[in-house]
Amino acid sequence: MRTKIKTNVIATVCAATLVFASAAPAFASREHDPAVVAGDALVVRPLSFLATVAGAGVFVLALPVALTSGSIHSTADALVVQPGRFTFRRPLGDFDYWFDYHEQPQARKTPASKTRIARLKAPKEECK
Repeated sequence: MRTKIKTNVIATVCAATLVFASAAPAFASREHDPAVVAGDALVVRPLSFLATVAGAGVFVLALPVALTSGSIHSTADALVVQPGRFTFRRPLGDFDYWFDYHEQPQARKTPASKTRIARLKAPKEECK
């Protein structure tokens, strides 16, 4: 009797594993659930707008310290720019945009690249 129950449990677990393994991932579609879009528009956007406004206020208060430490750009990015992008640039219902934004490598202009650009923009000498 015991082995029959054990066999049934193992068979059920294996069947459930096969069913769930073949299911499509939840984020495979770019279509968003209407309830998620409505929740984003009615709850998340106003809260993130308030976070942007509060971050701007904190940035103004922290500006003297950021100025003396030379971290104005990173402070502004953390307190104003990132919440602003989350509020205004992200498509409704798309919460993956926030993670995609942070995973993108930032392009930096090094002095070498500036000199290369300056050489490209410099007027060419005429050949005789």
